Amino acid sequence: MKTRIQSQNFGTERAVRFQMHHKRYIYPIHMHQYAELVIPIEEPLDITVDGNIETLNVGQAAFVFPFQPHSYYSTKKNKLAMFVFSPSMIPDFFNQTSGKVGKGSVFIPKESTLNMFRSRIFEKGDFELFDIKGCIYLMLSDFLENTELCEGTQDSSIAVGVVDYINKNISEKITLSDIAGALGYNPNYLSQRIGEVFGINLCSLLANIRADKAKYLLLETTKTGLEICYECGFGSERSFHRQFKDITGSTPKEYRTKYRVSHINHGIIKYF
Repeated sequence: MKTRIQSQNFGTERAVRFQMHHKRYIYPIHMHQYAELVIPIEEPLDITVDGNIETLNVGQAAFVFPFQPHSYYSTKKNKLAMFVFSPSMIPDFFNQTSGKVGKGSVFIPKESTLNMFRSRIFEKGDFELFDIKGCIYLMLSDFLENTELCEGTQDSSIAVGVVDYINKNISEKITLSDIAGALGYNPNYLSQRIGEVFGINLCSLLANIRADKAKYLLLETTKTGLEICYECGFGSERSFHRQFKDITGSTPKEYRTKYRVSHINHGIIKYF
């Protein structure tokens, strides 16, 4: 099954998103540049991280490092809390664990930690930044006590390097040789690995990441289509319109008209 690169979090590099889902939760395998913390409230669900399937029970939590491929599946209607946040929100943790991931993602937090989440966030339905940062640090302290760290997979390392390079140079013309040279790989080898890791070739990966940034700019700014076209590296308005429509089913103008008015923030986002 293909791993979807989820990059529609453009504009939230300095933010934490909190969502409370109440449904039969099924999310196919994907990866992104943010960390993810999941806490089931009512029913267990299965979580797959780096190909390892674990059952996440009530009273447990799961932590997913940036660029770890992961998916969720619940057989019953479930209520679960999900936090997605930039590594820059808790730099001390990521400085300590740099380049490593947990051998497992599921762990048992202290009851006092879960109670803190219930009283400071779940029961209020909102949060203050100091509350959420404190709660997440407590939860990840429990994670480190329960989980042995190991080196991240080569797939995750390649994903981090490739997507980071694209994001930093998105307005420029990007070639396979550019990325391979920056990451120290043979271009032919990197091309093969991109196909294996992302399930698509570099051209498609570039188009999807550029389209995701264009979506953000169309909904959250008043920039013109031409400005967005060049900021996202499409090269020409014709190419922008064609690739954007191929990916979204709408032209940039149609997308802005359709979604901007009805744009709903499906989770609470706080900036720090």
